[in-house]
Amino acid sequence: MKSYTQFERRKHMLDELEKYNRVMVNDLAKVLNVTTETIRRDLDMLHKEGQLTKIHGGAIKKKDQTLEFHFDRRRAENIEEKRKIAMEASKLVEDNDIIAIEIGTTTMQILDYIHDKKNLTILTNSIPAVNKIIELKEQYDSFDCRLIVIGGILNTNSLALSGEMTLNYLDHFTVNKLFASCDGISLEKELTCSYIEDAQIYKQLKNNAKQVVMMADESKFNLTKFYKSGNFSDIDALYTNAKLDEAWHNVLTSNGVEVITV
Repeated sequence: MKSYTQFERRKHMLDELEKYNRVMVNDLAKVLNVTTETIRRDLDMLHKEGQLTKIHGGAIKKKDQTLEFHFDRRRAENIEEKRKIAMEASKLVEDNDIIAIEIGTTTMQILDYIHDKKNLTILTNSIPAVNKIIELKEQYDSFDCRLIVIGGILNTNSLALSGEMTLNYLDHFTVNKLFASCDGISLEKELTCSYIEDAQIYKQLKNNAKQVVMMADESKFNLTKFYKSGNFSDIDALYTNAKLDEAWHNVLTSNGVEVITV
């Protein structure tokens, strides 16, 4: 009988929850060929990470942790913190820069602080960012920006364009700076996100960027989402309002990450 790793067990549990909204300890123990105590420990861990809700004899799906909120709803959360992060990160943008702005409610805030730059090229797969740039061009005649929209399949939850077409298209570009985000940052899994498509886009963009700038408010820390998108060593700079302890600083600095706290 096959032996499953802890990662494989947890993936199976989350896959079953996605399909059926509920899993039971006894059923999982039989399918995964482990004791009920092992299953309960796995469920305890997933419950602590906020990926499911434990019930008597099993667990149920925690929708708000498994699926992202609609973009507009998420954009309103921690808005002041996101603006502070974006304002500080925007100081990296220079005239004649070529930048990529990844999908995210924090990353798109940076647009409010760079419309005075000259001869910018902005690459993005974010529909909200595209709309914001159009608004800014109408509001500021002097906004000197060339916009490149990465085409692909629309995720109606995150409002990001992604897919094989998008990944192929990205092969043709190199950017000076990537302004990126993620859905969860933890010491155990590092950078994670809710959608595998977003993880694929991030990986491609960071490979084609000279500098990777991660923007994350405090709500993202000590949180693990389903798909691992990257490692701390990917990041050149992290902009956040989170008050990180010594353990966090030690791990980040050992991976070459400059931490800028706003």
